[in-house]
Amino acid sequence: MERSFISERTKSALAQRKASGVKLGRQKGAIVKSKYDEHLKVIQELVNKDVSIASISKIIGTGTRQSLNTYIKSRNITLFKTLDI
Repeated sequence: MERSFISERTKSALAQRKASGVKLGRQKGAIVKSKYDEHLKVIQELVNKDVSIASISKIIGTGTRQSLNTYIKSRNITLFKTLDI
């Protein structure tokens, strides 16, 4: 019973805010805190060693291959190749 009242109040409040022109939700493309942030240096080192995304995911033991790939793309973590001169 109380659950439905809470749901109804929340929905009506969101509808009012939306009607008044307030954009709801997280901004698109906003970089937020990630579970991979604490492993950033390890991820960068492994990417530079050309280790596969699946292997990196198993090594750090957090998340999935897909979520790690999204993290790497969103943070622009790329392979830094050295030039042989």
